[in-house]
Amino acid sequence: MSLLRDPSYVPLQRFSVQPKKHTADIFQWTDKKITASVLGFATSLWVLLDLLQYHLVTLVCNILILALAVLFLWSNASTFINKSPPRIPDVILPEDIVLGVAAALRTEINKALESFRDIASGKELKKFLAVCYHVLVV
Repeated sequence: MSLLRDPSYVPLQRFSVQPKKHTADIFQWTDKKITASVLGFATSLWVLLDLLQYHLVTLVCNILILALAVLFLWSNASTFINKSPPRIPDVILPEDIVLGVAAALRTEINKALESFRDIASGKELKKFLAVCYHVLVV
């Protein structure tokens, strides 16, 4: 009996996983609103960071301060504007995670200090010259 005539035979189908076409839509300008917003955001970020010499850390800190001020004013003014105050979740770090991170940082800092001591005491000439070269190049 042939496999093609067998009613229980199901031929294998080729399934292809199509990637999401958001990136292609942006590059091909098929969705003009999204493309214009991405282009505008990238241009404004370039103007802030490159042309105006604004630093990324300063930008992040100012955005966080603005968000904190908005939440503070919203929670205090919620009684006057008859809206519910914002729900801010409690963030609690587990002690074991904090202790693990602190232990890992402690060992890395101790290794760095030991290497620094070896270089400063004159035991590691190659490392000293490598550090001097990299400091001068950068």
